[in-house]
Amino acid sequence: MSATVGKGPTLQTWGIAPVILLVLNTVIGAYYYLRVIMTMFLGPDEMRVGAIRHAAHRLPAAAVLVVLAQAALLLWIGTAPQFFVRMIRTVLP
Repeated sequence: MSATVGKGPTLQTWGIAPVILLVLNTVIGAYYYLRVIMTMFLGPDEMRVGAIRHAAHRLPAAAVLVVLAQAALLLWIGTAPQFFVRMIRTVLP
């Protein structure tokens, strides 16, 4: 008889549970957001005309610059975080 019989669940037994929960959460989220996108683009003609009319509004140049700067910073931090890690290590004792 094995030595693990009667000792209850182990880490290996429960290690798959978070993966199952993450996959289930992804499927539910994809279903929800795909329904929203389908409603936006495949809804009645009145809804599509309203969506196109609202999309035609222009943003101020300052807002566009701020969004582009934030996107660039996010990409930089996400792809090359070493600079920020070193900066944080010098600040923290």
